[in-house]
Amino acid sequence: MIANTVNRLRQVELFAALDGDDLLAVAEFTREVTYPRGEVVCRQGKPGRRWYLVQEGELRALHVDPNGIERQVDRFGPGDSFGESSLLLGEPHDATVE
Repeated sequence: MIANTVNRLRQVELFAALDGDDLLAVAEFTREVTYPRGEVVCRQGKPGRRWYLVQEGELRALHVDPNGIERQVDRFGPGDSFGESSLLLGEPHDATVE
């Protein structure tokens, strides 16, 4: 499983410059989680404590504007990632992902 994770991380721009040992170190901090259809992965306005890499399936990002209007702002599929700015900068999530 670690080898698959290293290969996936190698394809992510955020980690592209890392060598094999560094990718392995990052991979050791990962864990695989499966979410049922429609389950919220992260919620707008809440602190981010994780970075997500989609392995399979599709997720949608929904943003509620100041007027309370919800709209889809993004979709994520295999190979896409999200959550890095919340994790690295300590900012709250700017969208709910499900």
